[in-house]
Amino acid sequence: NNFIKCRISREANPVPAIADFTDLNQEVFLLAAYGPVTGDVISFHSERSASTSKINVKSRGGADAGNPIPPNVLAHGIMMTLAWVLFAFVGLFTARYMREVWEPRQLLGEKAWFTVHRSLMTITLLLTIAATILIFVHVKGWSSGAGAHPFCGMVAITFAVIQPIMAAFRPHPGEPRRNIFNWAHRIVGFTALIMAVVTIYLGLNEYDKENVGKPGLYAVIAFYVGEFCIFLFELYLILSKRNKEKRTSQVNSEIPMSQPGHQNPTQPEMTMKEAMIRTLMFLFVILLGASVSLT
Repeated sequence: NNFIKCRISREANPVPAIADFTDLNQEVFLLAAYGPVTGDVISFHSERSASTSKINVKSRGGADAGNPIPPNVLAHGIMMTLAWVLFAFVGLFTARYMREVWEPRQLLGEKAWFTVHRSLMTITLLLTIAATILIFVHVKGWSSGAGAHPFCGMVAITFAVIQPIMAAFRPHPGEPRRNIFNWAHRIVGFTALIMAVVTIYLGLNEYDKENVGKPGLYAVIAFYVGEFCIFLFELYLILSKRNKEKRTSQVNSEIPMSQPGHQNPTQPEMTMKEAMIRTLMFLFVILLGASVSLT
């Protein structure tokens, strides 16, 4: 029937013990592999699979096998996860929280925070475009059976492409429309990140139906918890800023009007404590993004 099968007999638990031989008296995962045959010539295995649970090989019965993730789909998921969970997440945090900490340091002729932010977001865009092309080639068009995953993904990709276009035409600092650009840039960036992470969750959820994407699914949920910690950090900064402004206002009201040529202090500089907290959160974001994206 055009099939070649191999049968192997061995003791369940050889005595004396043999290196790398599993004790078959215990339940184990079964691995299966198959591939093409040309005449009597057996080629390399092209497909591999594993049982979804441990089984007793000494008992009669069948074993359910989960469908392996195709290499192109796996590469697509890896690139998208690295792009958004690591590079985009760290890039957004750098622009939002690290600019004041790193001032006035320079890197490659620009402000350090801006160089890091631009580099990370450029990597994000390139990985996103490459992963999108890869998956379109793999499915040969639009994936209509993947639920909301491709739709949310296209929204994230669209916003990702819009961001550098907006940045190329941004007004210079101090110009009237600069504030409008700043808010639009933030809204588009955060929306892209949220949609991308939701898309990653939906993609993993598709494979979780076969118990393939469950570890990654848990990792993305952990990422959501980390984002909530960042939200709490934002609240801390807002309350801290209000308290500093209140204290500064009280101090200024007690200082008599300065003489010509002198200026009263208006805004206190960032304290060492706040700079340290921001740096620790920056390291937390890097570790969170790296651990989740590599899971």
